[in-house]
Amino acid sequence: MPEIYTRKGDQGTTTIRTGPRRSKSDEIIEAVGAIDEADAAIGLARSLQDDPAVATALLQVQKHLHDVMAEVAVDPEHPQRTTPLIDEKHLQWLEGQIDIFAENLQVPNYFIVPGDTYPAATLDLARAIVRRAERRLVEIKDHAGLPNAYLLQYINRLSSLLHTLELRVLSQHNALHNQDE
Repeated sequence: MPEIYTRKGDQGTTTIRTGPRRSKSDEIIEAVGAIDEADAAIGLARSLQDDPAVATALLQVQKHLHDVMAEVAVDPEHPQRTTPLIDEKHLQWLEGQIDIFAENLQVPNYFIVPGDTYPAATLDLARAIVRRAERRLVEIKDHAGLPNAYLLQYINRLSSLLHTLELRVLSQHNALHNQDE
């Protein structure tokens, strides 16, 4: 049976892909943790979607987030930075998804109060967690520098995609609800 616990983190430190052990409150660990939370929230949202196109887009985002975490989890002082895993094509894919899902979408001119539907509310929760991940990446950028500018751009655009998907899910729900009346 594989070892599930190592006891190495009992003193409040952990390791990243390269470099020495770091405090679990280190900005890199905080960023990776926030991205991991976003991945889990997106997985929850994906599990609740009735629209296969939305679920497929969310699964692809989760795969991208694993690459984002792998890039962020490299010590900034490491002499051999990894080849960027997130690049312009990932950003273009996100923007293309936003354009596809926003087509014919009525965007309200007021703040949406989360909770009209469970699937839409989970997308809003995921969006809020992605915004936290974005703030953690900005901290890294401001203090140590991000090795890949596309990481921050990807996370920024991801929150826009999640908002667009929330609007689509709410729109579909409202259309079904109006048919029943």
